[in-house]
Amino acid sequence: MVNRFYLQFAITIPRGPRIDYDTACSCSNSCEKVIELLLQDEKVISFEDMQLSFNMNFYNSKISEENKNKYKGISNLCYLLINNRDMSLPRRIVLLGRVLQSIQKAEDNNLLINYESFSIDFFANDFQIKKDINYSFDIQKKLLLHFTKQSPNIKAYSEQVFKYLSDGDEVEQYLKAKKHFYEIFPNAEIMFEKILVNHLQFPFSSKYENLWDEFESLCGVFMFIRFISICYMADKFKVEDFVDVISAAFRLIGHTNFDLNVTLLLKRENITTLEQLSILIQA
Repeated sequence: MVNRFYLQFAITIPRGPRIDYDTACSCSNSCEKVIELLLQDEKVISFEDMQLSFNMNFYNSKISEENKNKYKGISNLCYLLINNRDMSLPRRIVLLGRVLQSIQKAEDNNLLINYESFSIDFFANDFQIKKDINYSFDIQKKLLLHFTKQSPNIKAYSEQVFKYLSDGDEVEQYLKAKKHFYEIFPNAEIMFEKILVNHLQFPFSSKYENLWDEFESLCGVFMFIRFISICYMADKFKVEDFVDVISAAFRLIGHTNFDLNVTLLLKRENITTLEQLSILIQA
């Protein structure tokens, strides 16, 4: 039995039950209908406790109660931060990185953490995010080039992206496409927010238990889906086209080792600090 489920998807077929650190289930962003449901309103994604039955074998989790409690505490912080619309989405993500770094430092020093009284406001003060569009563009283009070679799911979309970028100065083409994107989707940040929340598997997946690697992976996911969708939509106006490219991207992200591989690729580019990631996600 799984007793936690995204409220908005109660009428759809659940996918991806998770039982390691907590009992949870969500639908996959790789399904066009799921993206359509996410985008049909601007409500913050909420949760509902309910019983779900699955015709499959479940195994007994070997994760300690201490780690399960740690998961729940950090997971709640993550959702609280990502859903905070008082800040821009990139700023929320950077703030999440600062919080996770602080938690990791406390753990490394064997300090106890009370997640319920954790002060997010403390980390929200006094931090600036730098911008460097040429640096950001270069990294994001490299990510798209790499994964296009690895996955047929995004090839047709990537080909249109690279064709569009080649029609002029690439950075100027990207900025023009971004302007167009936010004109046709003035609620774009809410769209990306809901897509990310539906994808989140914090604080750690089955691949690793390192908070920083998980955070770097989230940044990679955000950069990837934003870059490919903005460039793909450069000459388009319909939300259906956005749904198509996002669901295709998540057929790569959700059904391969993308989360792990994007982290490795960023590290290969010597991107290892919060400041570097903050520059990238501002593009």
